[in-house]
Amino acid sequence: MECPLKLVGDENDPSNVVIEMGGTLIWKASSGWCEGVTFRRPKIASGEPTESSILQVHSGGKLDIIESIFDNSGHSGTVVNMLGTGEKGSWKNVSVKGGDGGIHMDEGASLDLLQVRSDFPICTPWYSLSHLSSNCSAALRQQGDSD
Repeated sequence: MECPLKLVGDENDPSNVVIEMGGTLIWKASSGWCEGVTFRRPKIASGEPTESSILQVHSGGKLDIIESIFDNSGHSGTVVNMLGTGEKGSWKNVSVKGGDGGIHMDEGASLDLLQVRSDFPICTPWYSLSHLSSNCSAALRQQGDSD
């Protein structure tokens, strides 16, 4: 995705709006919005799991996400990759599951996370950031924390 886009589903139940993916959504747009959408792998899979992420946000790309699910079950690898430097977005009430890792952030990447749930409790019991380098920024907040 190279141009700004708004994806609006069902914020009350993201399982009502499902995008089944065989590959990776590569986000390069300078802005974007996703609300109430489930991204997942097709239920029927055969053979060895393929190593690929559900979402990659590249340098210069920014995607704000609320009330959504990223489910990489059936594939191996990190669920979400934040590649390159700069601000990558603000996420609220997002679930990251499946695969071999939660969120990978390159050095210099920045992501604001509020109530993000993951199968990979690496940083805290509520959030998962894999391969977090010393020069990237992830603001991990719970409901009620000030900005």
